[in-house]
Amino acid sequence: MDFHVFDTCLKAKDGHTVHFDAVTDRNETQKAISFAKEWVKSIGEESPTVTTNERKFCHTQSVPEDMGIEIMTGGYSISKMKGCPN
Repeated sequence: MDFHVFDTCLKAKDGHTVHFDAVTDRNETQKAISFAKEWVKSIGEESPTVTTNERKFCHTQSVPEDMGIEIMTGGYSISKMKGCPN
């Protein structure tokens, strides 16, 4: 099964850039924004701003089994890139 990858960036409260992919089984931009905001709040950003200029549908891809399970049970998975906490 292929999943939808939304490239996402935002400015953290301390000014650094957080760059990650929100991966979901739905090709729905608003749902991807909701998932991205949920995850960003979970890392301690109180009022995350995810704008359409910084978030976009990127591509579809297959994912590893553990990521697929996370998406199927929780709705999404985050692929961390630049500036994300461990």
